[in-house]
Amino acid sequence: MTSNKLSVKHCRSAALCAGLIVALIGQSAAITPGASTIPIRMTESASFVASGGTLNCTITVESVPTGGGSVLVNCDNPSAFTSPDGNWPTSISFPAGSSTTASFTLTANSVSGSTPVNFSYGTSDADPNDPGDWTAGGTVMVEAGD
Repeated sequence: MTSNKLSVKHCRSAALCAGLIVALIGQSAAITPGASTIPIRMTESASFVASGGTLNCTITVESVPTGGGSVLVNCDNPSAFTSPDGNWPTSISFPAGSSTTASFTLTANSVSGSTPVNFSYGTSDADPNDPGDWTAGGTVMVEAGD
């Protein structure tokens, strides 16, 4: 029996920001299904956002499997941001034949003080309760409104 995932090389890079390119720590996360595992990365448009503001994020994959796939994005403070589908983790879809880049917008909710939010991402079958299923992403600070 063959595995339905190709092996992925370990990837390491430094995170820089004002685009906040996320460090790919340890194993690369991947888009699944079917017969492919594709390394991904996530970028955020800013390192901080005010309550009520928006944060533009982009997920980039190396290629999209023939049947399409999805990537899960999660955060450690789900009350600080509203995801596109209202759920955490949120699923970012890559339909068959689509671009290798998918953008989405998060809305910052009201917070009482400066609140750091750590993002992570994983395969479509990542377990939200298993840290080993997730690749660390960037940290964005949500600032309280006036």
